[in-house]
Amino acid sequence: QQEPAAGVRAATAAPPWSQVRIEAAGDAVVVTREQAGQLSALVTSLLASPTEDAEPAARGWLRLELGQGDDAAGVLEMVGERWRWTPMGVGRPARMLAADPAVSAALQQEALRLLRR
Repeated sequence: QQEPAAGVRAATAAPPWSQVRIEAAGDAVVVTREQAGQLSALVTSLLASPTEDAEPAARGWLRLELGQGDDAAGVLEMVGERWRWTPMGVGRPARMLAADPAVSAALQQEALRLLRR
């Protein structure tokens, strides 16, 4: 069995979340997990992707802030063509996700659909 490349880590477990704030192009909407439809499964699938160290980068063009009540669980951001996951909490660095392109595209589409409904 081959060892993962340097800097690549195992999948990130999806944190518990009850709502998501979706932001893009100056628009924002808060959607409960129950109202999020496919988004919930897509987030879970995306966060199961292998990760690697994230380079410091500008804010993403599409942002999904997962929350549990008033507490932020973490932020998924589309930075260029890749997703960056930033879990909340001290000592929990941002990671770039090596996501399946189909999952990444489906999550973008679903997030933008929810934002524009």
